[in-house]
Amino acid sequence: MSRQTAVSATVGAFCILTAAVVSPARADELFIGWTYGDESHIVWYDTETSSSNTTLVGNQQGYMRDINVDPVGRMYWAAHPTILASYVHSANRNGSDVQTVISQGGGDWIGSVALDKTHGYLYYSGAVKLPDQYYGVVRTDLDGSNPLVITDTNWDRPVYDVAVDESAGKVYMAYDNETMLRCNLDGSGLETVLTDLNHVRHIELDPARGLMYLIEVPEITVAPMDGSAAPQTVLSGMDPQCLSLAPGGNTIYFGNDDDNYIYRMNRDGTGVTAITRVYEPVALDVIPEPASAALFCAALTFLYRRRKNT
Repeated sequence: MSRQTAVSATVGAFCILTAAVVSPARADELFIGWTYGDESHIVWYDTETSSSNTTLVGNQQGYMRDINVDPVGRMYWAAHPTILASYVHSANRNGSDVQTVISQGGGDWIGSVALDKTHGYLYYSGAVKLPDQYYGVVRTDLDGSNPLVITDTNWDRPVYDVAVDESAGKVYMAYDNETMLRCNLDGSGLETVLTDLNHVRHIELDPARGLMYLIEVPEITVAPMDGSAAPQTVLSGMDPQCLSLAPGGNTIYFGNDDDNYIYRMNRDGTGVTAITRVYEPVALDVIPEPASAALFCAALTFLYRRRKNT
């Protein structure tokens, strides 16, 4: 083995060891939306390093409805300040550069927001107005441009949540709290997946396992994404308001209305553990912690190559 090969192997081994030490097996970043009165706030919490919440966005007018974060882009959230207006805002993940992406008036409300990061789309649902008021789901570009209504404008009940399966190109919609529908990204191919649901507040998809987790007030349930079986209870006896599935699908985070804690549990409902607390958790999204070890190893490899070439 040459000296160069031996050193390269040593660097590689060191990187693997460093990644194991520096990057814990379960280190997630939580973006938590909470509301007090008519003001919304977003805080950040790292499950491995944080001892308290870090405020990213504070004193935003309106009751927060939902939040969705692009791990390599911006965060988006829906807020409903009055009975006469509703918004989707966006900001950098550190809370800077807050922008209004969608602005609606006339008694409309936006109940949820979802990202299709693969194709660069934003979906929002509720009672929407484009240009006439009706219930449904609208797709736009990430900056709010090029709106496209993907649902039937004759719907007479709201869509309470929307989620996107980017890998399959499907949009899931909780229609009137009781029916799960899905369609293609442009609204075509609409089909009914599940019926007789109980007040669905949130949808969280796990495409790798073909499962969807639902908040069916006051329970968290799980069902096949194809609707081939009825939902089964994962958690009961609490009052979950928001839900997010950690990358990898093994861990579920949820905000509980009874005590205002954010909890973590295994995907089968075991190991329920309190993580942090906010005033009234109403929105939640989770992204993986940045790969500090990978950055360190890249720097180490760069320094080695630079030395070898001099």
